[in-house]
Amino acid sequence: AGESGSAGDVRLVATLGGHVIGHGRAYWAWWTGEPGIYSMELRVDPAHARQGVGTRLFDRLSERMISLGAARIVLWVRDDALDGRQFAAHHGFFESGQVVRECRLSIPDTDTSALEGIEARLAVDGIRIASLTNLRPLEDPFLRALHRLWHTSGGGDPKSDLLDGQFDSWKDQVLLAPGLSADTHWLALEGESPVGMTFLRQVADDAFENDYTGVAHAHRRKGVATALKLHAIRWAQQHGGRWFCTDSLLNNTAMTTINTQLGYRPGIQRRQLACELGPKPTSETSG
Repeated sequence: AGESGSAGDVRLVATLGGHVIGHGRAYWAWWTGEPGIYSMELRVDPAHARQGVGTRLFDRLSERMISLGAARIVLWVRDDALDGRQFAAHHGFFESGQVVRECRLSIPDTDTSALEGIEARLAVDGIRIASLTNLRPLEDPFLRALHRLWHTSGGGDPKSDLLDGQFDSWKDQVLLAPGLSADTHWLALEGESPVGMTFLRQVADDAFENDYTGVAHAHRRKGVATALKLHAIRWAQQHGGRWFCTDSLLNNTAMTTINTQLGYRPGIQRRQLACELGPKPTSETSG
């Protein structure tokens, strides 16, 4: 296996005869707000399944994550991926209780005419929508305020010492990673303070993932999330986009309702599995 990536984002590929037969990635799960939680992705060519490739990748990634201070690894497995769930169970993973449903939206068929009315209502409360492109140059204090909003809108702990230590990793994952652009990152602003956000990650020439939408608790149920998503949809309509994909936790009824109203169609479910890292307990005998 060959390794690449930054200190907190490790990528491996498994090759055979010059051909890639598997790949894996492990990176800090910035959205959790916990420095010791890392997310893992594993893929193996079906023609080489059950030959130990996945285990080699998993072991190498786990070793690197432990060296970086990881205490837990999480991954997502489709409900219909029996082999994947068996592999995870064999390596000590257990269900965390989080379940998401993936959804898909046909961009050309989506009606965005409600956007103007929602924006007019938000303007009465002093809220406007803008893309990151229109807010440049972006200065450090503003980005740190945006980072705090990302963190707290998902229920994270806003302790300053934790946020300071996670800022650079968050910026790499959310603003600078492949497939991202300031053109496709929208903010809801009250004055100059961010109170909501959504962004797109390009996954194909005509397809995007609506990766995350969050709104400050004090500004929810005003249409902020809907306005942000409609901005993203309208941008995609103007730039040849055909498909959006997204997912949301099954218990997040507010976001599920918004997605349904926009026209998203439900797809597969995925379950989050977790594995505790560190020394394995050893059996002891007494005489």
